[in-house]
Amino acid sequence: MGAPCATTHPRQCPYNAEAPQSADGRMAWAIFKDNAWRIKSAGMGGVTGFDLESAQRRLMAVGVDIDIAEDLLTACAAATLRAWHEKDDPDGGED
Repeated sequence: MGAPCATTHPRQCPYNAEAPQSADGRMAWAIFKDNAWRIKSAGMGGVTGFDLESAQRRLMAVGVDIDIAEDLLTACAAATLRAWHEKDDPDGGED
């Protein structure tokens, strides 16, 4: 069985548990997703990070403090990289 679904068990859903909790966080996630194609890669095409400058400028343009914008986008990038690497892990990220 998979993890609980947001529609059947919303309090147990991993998507809800990890969802942005603030308006700035929701905006950062939306802007991050718009810019996620700007990847940084290593040697044989492995993704090592994301170019966050454009996303940071967009957040600051709508009034988000530079330090908050950096923290939020860094969290978005870290969670995305973790999920990406778990997906590519032979055991599917399971312990």
